[in-house]
Amino acid sequence: MAMNARERLGEYAALKTMGFKPRHLAGLILGESLILSLVGGLLGLALSFPAVKIFPPEVTQYFPGLNVTRTTAMLGLAVSLAVGVLAGLIPAWQAARVQIAAALRKVG
Repeated sequence: MAMNARERLGEYAALKTMGFKPRHLAGLILGESLILSLVGGLLGLALSFPAVKIFPPEVTQYFPGLNVTRTTAMLGLAVSLAVGVLAGLIPAWQAARVQIAAALRKVG
């Protein structure tokens, strides 16, 4: 997310010139980060069921984490969303504080 926000610095400056408040920019970045982490978490959850079926049942006694229950699925999605929030906080804070003229100088 940090690299994505850095590449879009000119877009954020243009949005600020159109009247977007810093909280709007932060919301855009955090929203994008949450959507990406949610899609990744759902994809990982969807792929975990076939992966568990590949391993024989004896393996689950040594690695109890291979049992996918409702609790582990919810915890996995919660961790995925928490990582998304943490990955988007610093870029959102930096984009909200961007100075318009300096950002447009760096881009152009």
